[in-house]
Amino acid sequence: MRYQVRYKLWFEKDGKFLLGEGSASLLDAIDKLGSISQASKKVRISYKKAWKIIKDIEMLTGETLIISKKGGTHGGGTTLTDVGKALLSEYMRINKKIKNCLD
Repeated sequence: MRYQVRYKLWFEKDGKFLLGEGSASLLDAIDKLGSISQASKKVRISYKKAWKIIKDIEMLTGETLIISKKGGTHGGGTTLTDVGKALLSEYMRINKKIKNCLD
């Protein structure tokens, strides 16, 4: 008999959803692309929804996840704060451990 084990990993804070696969993918794309607009396109969500995800996490943690710079002659951009990078890193670390156990 062949079967596959599947799982979903998400973080909660005070019983409320904090971060899951989709929101982690968004943060990762922001980190790599330096743009919420480009990141939202990459993960196939609207720009508005990307901002909502970020703001929801920030409200729940009380921490700032991103720093955005306005456009202009040198262009704008968005970077993850140290808190944003740490949250993403922790999610990816735990997810990798689980995948390794299941493989």
